Amino acid sequence: ELNTLYLRVFSDNERALKLYTQLGFREIQRTPMRKIKDQVNNVTEWIPVLMDPYREVERYFVTMTLDRTNSI
Repeated sequence: ELNTLYLRVFSDNERALKLYTQLGFREIQRTPMRKIKDQVNNVTEWIPVLMDPYREVERYFVTMTLDRTNSI
């Protein structure tokens, strides 16, 4: 039996965050992410990074959860 759902969404995806919140999900963690561009293969990746107070973080991965007891 499934009791808890987890999801991750980028912090700048406001529409998704609003929808998930309306559905009863709650935020439990924010992971700072930094963009890495591979010019050779033309690939962009977002990787988790440690917080550095002197370096700006571009976006976060927001982890949200929905417990069966808290769902609508």
